[in-house]
Amino acid sequence: MQKVLNVLFLAVAIPAHSADEAAYRAFFERYAALNEAYDPALADLYANEAVILAARKTSVGSEQIMRLEGRRWKELVAANLEQARQRGDRSEFSDIEVTLQGRQATITASRYAVLSCFTDDRYYMIVKTVETGSIEIVEEFVETPSRSQCVIPEQEKVASVLQGTAKVLSGRLPMMVDEGTRLEAAKAQGNTLTLQYELINHTSEQLDGASLERSLRPLVIKQTCDNPDLRAVLDQGAVVTYRYYGSDRAEILEMSLNAEACLSPQY
Repeated sequence: MQKVLNVLFLAVAIPAHSADEAAYRAFFERYAALNEAYDPALADLYANEAVILAARKTSVGSEQIMRLEGRRWKELVAANLEQARQRGDRSEFSDIEVTLQGRQATITASRYAVLSCFTDDRYYMIVKTVETGSIEIVEEFVETPSRSQCVIPEQEKVASVLQGTAKVLSGRLPMMVDEGTRLEAAKAQGNTLTLQYELINHTSEQLDGASLERSLRPLVIKQTCDNPDLRAVLDQGAVVTYRYYGSDRAEILEMSLNAEACLSPQY
């Protein structure tokens, strides 16, 4: 059984006349070697106009589909490869089939997501040969579970994932998240990830914590629950705590979210 790691592609320079089934399989295998190394150059291998479709089953059985264009997906791939490497977030492919359609091909496979222990049998990609003879991705579909399917000790896995997330974030801090908010610190302890923000334009005396929470909570819940990585660990028992400080370094507000937040009316 052939296995290939992760959900990225390689635009390998192959003459257009040789882009037969063997060439597309070679493309897929070549991609594996670069992808296994979590090489940021992989982000350049998607067509700018590519369509990325990510389906996610909700806890009540319905399906949400997120659609991203190639340019945005390439940015996300480049920005998150290091975090994926530290967390061991990868996919393994088997039962690979190639269907030729003129100058393009559809590649289907069974995709096993290692981090969530989930088998995605709906996975496919569409690649095409461009005028230069290169192959690039023009469409990709993946499915992710509403919660992890792993049977390993959940607390141990959650703590490891949160430690990796905090380590990656800490390497980028301080970081502005909008014109008035700066992420100052990210710490993980046990099953809790704590994110500390400073509201740089206001002191603690200028803001009321209760009013700020009413304003921020729906947005924070959406951003947290829409993040596949955070949602996965929330479903395994993690807690994400948000602490907001004024420019005078005094705490204004603390909010803690768990998996129940993603089932609330505010989400």
